[in-house]
Amino acid sequence: MPMPLSGLALTLSSSVKDIQNQVVEVQNQLSSGKKTLNPAQDGIVTRLSAQAAAYGTVQDNISTAQNVINVSQTALSSIATILTQMKSLATQASSSGLNQTDLTSLNTTFTELRTQISGLTNAATINGNNLLQGTDGLSVTTGIAGAASDSTSIGGIGLTAGVIANIASLKINATTTSTSVTSAITTTYAAAAGSTAAVPQVDTMTFANDFYSGDTVTIGGLTFTASSDVTKENVITDIAAYINNGTTSAYGNFSHTGTRAAALTAGTILSATTTTTTLLVSRTGSAAAAVLSPTSSVSTTTGAASAATAIATLTTQLTTVSTGQSSLSASATGLTAKTKATAALQQGLQNTVDTIQNIDATAMQAKLQQLNNQQSIDYYLVSQMNTEAAAILSIFR
Repeated sequence: MPMPLSGLALTLSSSVKDIQNQVVEVQNQLSSGKKTLNPAQDGIVTRLSAQAAAYGTVQDNISTAQNVINVSQTALSSIATILTQMKSLATQASSSGLNQTDLTSLNTTFTELRTQISGLTNAATINGNNLLQGTDGLSVTTGIAGAASDSTSIGGIGLTAGVIANIASLKINATTTSTSVTSAITTTYAAAAGSTAAVPQVDTMTFANDFYSGDTVTIGGLTFTASSDVTKENVITDIAAYINNGTTSAYGNFSHTGTRAAALTAGTILSATTTTTTLLVSRTGSAAAAVLSPTSSVSTTTGAASAATAIATLTTQLTTVSTGQSSLSASATGLTAKTKATAALQQGLQNTVDTIQNIDATAMQAKLQQLNNQQSIDYYLVSQMNTEAAAILSIFR
C-alpha cells in the first residue's frame, strides 16, 4: 500500500534534518582538525598529553644542564691551555743559563697566567650553577615518574680546592736566601747600679729577610710556619702578638706549633714590642737561662729548583683538568642519549594522541561530499512530494 503523503513528508523532513546535522558536524571537524570524542577518549587524550608535555619539560631540563656543561668544557679547555703555557714557562726557567732578571720576567707572566685560571673558573657559571668551583655538581631530572632513577647527577670538578689551591704558591724565580733571624742580648738580667731591683732581660731578634711559604722560625720551643709568602715586618708583628696575648696570626700567614708556655721556658715574658724589622722580647727569670736563642729555616730553593717543582705540580694539575674534561664529556654524552630517548617517548605519546583525536581530512572531505549528495537527493524528493501534493489538491478546487 502506498505510504500516505503525510508519512512520507515526515520521513523526508527527518532525513533532511539528520543530514544537515551531519554536514554541520563534519564541517566543524574539518575546521578544527579534531574529532568529536566521547568522555573515555577525552580522558585518554588528557592523560597522554600531560605525559608528553612532561617529557618536553625533561628535555628543557637536560638542555639547561648541557649548557652548563658546555660552558664548563670551554673554560676547562682554556685552563688546560694556560696550564700548558705555565708549564712551558717553568721549563724555560729551569735552564741554568738564565739570570735573575730573566727569571723575574718569566715569573711575572707565570703569575698573570695563574690569575686567569681563577677568573675562568669563576666565570663558568649559569643560573648559579658552576661545575668547576666545587665538587657538589648538579642534579638533572631526566624522567617523569619521580623515582630516584629519574635523576642524573653531574659531578663537580673542584678546581678551587684542587688546581687553583695547588698552583697558588708556585713560583719559578726563587733565589737562595740568607739566614733570616739573628739574636743578641742587649740588657742582661741583673740589678742596676745602686738599686736592688732587677732589670728585665731584653732579647733582640732582627729579621733579615722576608719569608717564603714554608719558612719557619723557632723561638723558645714555639715554631712559627709561614703558609704563604710574607714580609719580615709582618713576621715580627705576628710573633709579638702571639707572645703577648696568644692571638692567632694577625696576617693569616702563620701556623703555630707548640704552646706559649714553651716560649717561657727560658724566663717569664713581660711583653714583646717591634720596630721595623726587629722583635724585642722583655722577660724576667734566671740570668743563667740565657737568650731565647731563635733559630730559623728559610728557603734555599734556586730558580731552577722552584721551576722543577712547578713543572711537577703543573703536570699533576693538567691530569686533574684532563680527568675533569673526560668526566664532563661522559656526562654530556649520557644526557644526549637521555634527550633522544625522552624525545622518542614524547613523540610516541603525541602520535597516539593524534591518532585518537586528529581527523583524516581526505576521508572527511569524501564523507562531506557524500552527505551533500544525499542532501541534494532529499531536497529533490521534498520538491517532488510538494509537486504531487499540489496536483492532488487541485482536484478539490
